[in-house]
Amino acid sequence: ITAEDILGIDWDAMNGLCSTEPKSSDARKYQARNGTKERMFLYPEIKNLQGREVQKLIHHFWKVIEPQVAIRNGNHALFSAKLYTPVAEDMLLEQQYRKACPWIVGTTMLIVCVLVAALFKSYFV
Repeated sequence: ITAEDILGIDWDAMNGLCSTEPKSSDARKYQARNGTKERMFLYPEIKNLQGREVQKLIHHFWKVIEPQVAIRNGNHALFSAKLYTPVAEDMLLEQQYRKACPWIVGTTMLIVCVLVAALFKSYFV
């Protein structure tokens, strides 16, 4: 990722530094309605936007970048970075499914066994 791959209201992509003057022409695109959040867009030069390279980048963002940029004043968060992409959402769902899978499969097998036993009246034999 290079400086030119990032777009933001306070980011100077040409110099790779935070700018002192916000880009007022695109302010709506980058700020939330309540004014407490700001969006930055990242356009990496990756061909497959759902492949392993993107997944590695997302894991790097979660494990390295997000924890390092969190700035707090006691319990109040002053600044934090969060990544919102469809691929990241799919990755989080996959993690949740992996945790739930043994319970779902186990419960399903138990229910099927009880139903078969009840149909053939072979339970408690």
